[in-house]
Amino acid sequence: MFDPAEQPGLVRRLTGGGYAIVVGGVRYTIPADSPLLLVKIWHVYERAATGINTVELLGDLFIGWLSDRLTAPVEVCLPVPRSADPERLGLAVKGRLDPAWTILATTLKDGQVCAETTRVAWLTLVEAPKDEAA
Repeated sequence: MFDPAEQPGLVRRLTGGGYAIVVGGVRYTIPADSPLLLVKIWHVYERAATGINTVELLGDLFIGWLSDRLTAPVEVCLPVPRSADPERLGLAVKGRLDPAWTILATTLKDGQVCAETTRVAWLTLVEAPKDEAA
């Protein structure tokens, strides 16, 4: 786990404290207790023509075949920070080669915010702006 301050190239420091990410011109705040994670997930591709499996470390560069396909997406969950409104939380992911963050469709499960993704490198919880929560 990282503090957002440890990765200034990934997040913006807000005036008066705190951190945020920007997606499509919309600023999402990172809750005070939310970690910034570097997630390493291995996934298996099945090569349809030969039946041979190849392995990719998600978030890294992968040169594959057109017939390759992911066997399944991965579910990732993070606990809801005490200071945050769970209804306004979402998971944000950014692969090493991705130009911007992506906000994933999330669900609440047993006090955690969960989402499915196929490409993960950096992961954090974000809080939607108040006008978009309604």
